[in-house]
Amino acid sequence: MVMLTNALLLISICVTLGAVITSSTDAKLLHNTTALRDVATMPGNMSSSVFMTPQRDKFSRLFCYKSSEPEPEYRNRCCASEVYRFRLSWQHGGYFLTTLLERLQRWNCDEFRQECNTPSYNFTAFNSVVYERFCFPDSMHRQCKGKVLTLAQNHRFPNTTGEWTDVIEHINPEYLSGDELKDPCISVALFDRSSGGVGRFQEIVEVYLPFCGLQWNGYDTTVSMRSGVSVWTGLSFGCRGALIFFMVLMGLLGIATVVANGTILAVFASNKKLRNSQAIFQMSLAVADLIVGLLVWPNMIVMQCLLFLYPRNMGDVVTEERLTVKGIRTYFPNFGTDKLERRYPALNSAQFNHDYRMFLGFIMLLSILVSIMTLMAASFDRLYAISFPLRHRRKNPKTTAIKVCVAVWLLCIFFCILPIVIPALEYNTISSIFASADGTYGTTLALVALIVPMVMTWVVSGATYETSRRHGLRTKSMFATAKTNSSKNERRLAKTLCLMVGVFTISVLPAIICVVCGAFFIRTEWANPASIDLAAMNAYSSVEYIAVIVLTMNSLWNCLIYSLRNMGFRKAARNIFSREDSRRNSSHGTTRLHTTSTTVTSKRVTQSIPK
Repeated sequence: MVMLTNALLLISICVTLGAVITSSTDAKLLHNTTALRDVATMPGNMSSSVFMTPQRDKFSRLFCYKSSEPEPEYRNRCCASEVYRFRLSWQHGGYFLTTLLERLQRWNCDEFRQECNTPSYNFTAFNSVVYERFCFPDSMHRQCKGKVLTLAQNHRFPNTTGEWTDVIEHINPEYLSGDELKDPCISVALFDRSSGGVGRFQEIVEVYLPFCGLQWNGYDTTVSMRSGVSVWTGLSFGCRGALIFFMVLMGLLGIATVVANGTILAVFASNKKLRNSQAIFQMSLAVADLIVGLLVWPNMIVMQCLLFLYPRNMGDVVTEERLTVKGIRTYFPNFGTDKLERRYPALNSAQFNHDYRMFLGFIMLLSILVSIMTLMAASFDRLYAISFPLRHRRKNPKTTAIKVCVAVWLLCIFFCILPIVIPALEYNTISSIFASADGTYGTTLALVALIVPMVMTWVVSGATYETSRRHGLRTKSMFATAKTNSSKNERRLAKTLCLMVGVFTISVLPAIICVVCGAFFIRTEWANPASIDLAAMNAYSSVEYIAVIVLTMNSLWNCLIYSLRNMGFRKAARNIFSREDSRRNSSHGTTRLHTTSTTVTSKRVTQSIPK
């Protein structure tokens, strides 16, 4: 058994190491190839001549910001560079549509006229009003003036002429409600004030928001820094309700998972009769599932709070020193006036500390890998026990199971450390609640580490069930009732194992399908916004969100399966809880007895005192 299990673990290591080596090598080649390809195939009017090597051309992006407009010889390059940078980074936050359009308009770029004719980022009502503000301001004034006038009347802001510029100058954002602030017309009106503009306006973008679709809103910096706006600020009532529901559900599932797997460990720790080789594997599963209840479920809630509820403030205040880079004083709109300008905030991914993201990915992937690897080892143990029962007993199966479980944990820890030490496989967030190895190669590693053991587990579990069935038929025809009962017990254990494997497969399969589809078929090309299907993207992110929850719920089912399939486990668990109840009752009874005896004693003392 030890030799067989070690051989199988060695096969898994070789297969996975081969994938890792291939992934890391290919990732380096891909990185170099992609860098050249991106320069050669830039979007819009950009061509390979826009950015040349330092030896042929000393062009730098800093040349674009030396004054309000770049020098004529660099204007086309600066315009193309700005469009390209925005296409690569808009979905990550930290770079605003208002800033892009303001620069393209100020530099008199051809790309600005292209954006006005065919808006690339017209995803939400806010984006539409922003495009109207820069491209067709008169149309925007007609569209939004009524709302702004009504707002001014409701709050009794001064209004002398009723003209757009007069009305917006007297709007005080500190008196506006959350619903008023997230109205696109009001947001753009605040940007349009003389005290607004680039450096005094913040945009919040979130592309992975299940059930709600892409969110893109803008806020005045005064309100942003005072109130701490976040993705939550711009959500509708329905979206907020959905997120609250699932966060509460995750909390309840976490508590249930801890109680269920704590019960499994308590039962096997207190009952030696149940502690066979299969119980060792079940305890290993319970420890992995307990990690899910104690760490994974709570951190899934924390991740959503950090992404959707935690404030996304603007960056640092712009100063003369910050505007000077490599001796070049860069131009910044509105700088030097009586209002403070702020630089762009950090990217959305900065909501998660790097070390925290690595920790999340490690524990989440570890719990899944340990589960499937342990099920695979338990399947081989059961097949070996049925095929060679005498040899299995002579090999001290419990000690062997302990050694195999230790090897499984060490192997899984090794797999989970790889994304931490290999940048090409680095952990990243999935569907806002999970962390796993990122990119095509990281996904390949995760799939290999999951699918290879899972397929082997299916095959071995099927062989185990068929072998136990045949063994039962032979035993029934050859031996007495006692032997038949033993074969029934073997078949029951085989069925229990098959049921556990089946439930695990049902839990993991939706997540695997989503990962495969997301990595190879339904890839969203953020750098090509014209190809983005918002409805399909929202549907995919919502399905992926549910798939991750179903995957994590697997840690709860094992206890229920034991309770339904194992009479000894049910009795032991009932005894544990009944002992707890008896202890409580005995403590209450002792308290009542002590109170009664004290009362009787006091009565006797009272009666003995002469009146």
